[in-house]
Amino acid sequence: MYQKDPLTWENVIEVILRDYPTTKKSEDGKNDVKCNPFEEYRRENGLICKYSKKGKGTPIKSLKYYDKKLGNHISITPKESKNDVVLQSLNPWRADLYFNPDTLKYELMGLKYSDLSFEKGTGKYHISQEKYDEIKEKEGIGKKSEFKFTLYRNDLILIKDTESGEQEIYRFLSRTMPNVKHYVELKPYDKEKFNGGQELMQVFGNVANGGQCLKSLNKPNLSIYKVRTDVLGNKFFVKKEGDKPKLDFKNNKK
Repeated sequence: MYQKDPLTWENVIEVILRDYPTTKKSEDGKNDVKCNPFEEYRRENGLICKYSKKGKGTPIKSLKYYDKKLGNHISITPKESKNDVVLQSLNPWRADLYFNPDTLKYELMGLKYSDLSFEKGTGKYHISQEKYDEIKEKEGIGKKSEFKFTLYRNDLILIKDTESGEQEIYRFLSRTMPNVKHYVELKPYDKEKFNGGQELMQVFGNVANGGQCLKSLNKPNLSIYKVRTDVLGNKFFVKKEGDKPKLDFKNNKK
């Protein structure tokens, strides 16, 4: 990008690298752990966009690397190409929640923008069943697990501990920690962010000292509902949202 789009590099990328950390405190507050400054930016502001004087730059969803070793990526290199071309995505934009009848625990899988393909002529984005099943297996979703519902950024969820009777509403942020299965980042329902070390329902313990709330949903005795609200603010609790996840998406950009 430095060579191809110097304005974006100078006004967007370098600013993120300057203002956002590469390390932060672990959940228990005892150690420093590495973090991605671009991911920290995305969590606060949404997708990273190209530089534009009017502030209407297009989102950056893919990058081509010349000389750096790649981490997680998807190869889209044509057979006749001499150079490797890859897609990278910082974090899943959608999460699908399942329930395993054998373990009696919830399981979660994330989908990234780079998992989608665009269908010319229809204006739709699509993920094939084969690709979806591949991600599903990789994310540790059981073969007998039942689809419950899909979660997007800022969706509300009610989590109940059926053993203790405790329950709390949280704001879902994303499927997180890709190397650890079934983890999510949660935000409080009634304010912008958690206080450092804030106490949650017993099954989740406390928030990290830095205010970040990363928790596993793969715990016993949980019951999870998706919370919908109408124009009057009335809440409706959804236990199951259809039999199958949605695999086709309209392109809403005009």
